[in-house]
Amino acid sequence: MDKIAAFFESADLSGWDLLLAVLALIAGFVFGSLAKRAVLAVGRKWPNVSSALVALLARVVKYILVLLGVGVALAFLGANLQPLIVSIIIVGLIAALALRDIAGNWGAAIVLQSRRPIDVGQWVEIQGYVGTVQDLTARSVIVHTIDGRSVHIPNSTVVDNPLVNLSERGDLRTSIQVRMLTTETFSTLSALVAQAAASAEGLRDRPVQVRATQSASDRMTLGVDFWHDPSAWEVVTSNVVVAVTNALKDAGIDATVTSLETADPIIPQPSV
Repeated sequence: MDKIAAFFESADLSGWDLLLAVLALIAGFVFGSLAKRAVLAVGRKWPNVSSALVALLARVVKYILVLLGVGVALAFLGANLQPLIVSIIIVGLIAALALRDIAGNWGAAIVLQSRRPIDVGQWVEIQGYVGTVQDLTARSVIVHTIDGRSVHIPNSTVVDNPLVNLSERGDLRTSIQVRMLTTETFSTLSALVAQAAASAEGLRDRPVQVRATQSASDRMTLGVDFWHDPSAWEVVTSNVVVAVTNALKDAGIDATVTSLETADPIIPQPSV
């Protein structure tokens, strides 16, 4: 208390200085509160942005204005703000370097939650992880993969790298490969394979496409394209592989049906 009293006794302060300092403090708190309300009001107009993120931004804006009011008040009281300003700049630079990853994730979260390239429940592929989006947080996108894992992918990684939204257009196309030892014509084989694939459970109401990818005098390789729900691609692919395999077996055609894409040999091999 003695130091504070000595400061006011030694300082050349007038009543106006004290009044302006008090007004600066009041203005800092008032404008800080108003700015917080304004940010919250704008955030409510963006339903895609999470309320937690909007509340965080509103608090940050309020604190900045309050601190600005305190600084102006100290200036009116004659305080030497140069050391304080230098200290704030140094601390700010250190904090910016230490928290740049966190700040990057927050900025990316604003982009993701305002533009909504993905949404909760959608089937996505991010950085090699395939699954459904469980949550969009201020730090990461949580994906539940098809093998039961929960993957937390930083928002900045999602924004800075290719993102595949498998659910956005509703349907997903998958291909299988059929290798056959046969002398039948393409028209006969394509009709047989297309009919068998179309009979599999889980396909969308879109035509099955069959194309020749390799042909020789005693063998042929076909590519079969079909459409289905993105979240059921493994089950539907299995259904199609089994249906085509059984149909070719019943027709007496020696064949290998696989969902794995492999390159066709330039020189036909002696067996499939």
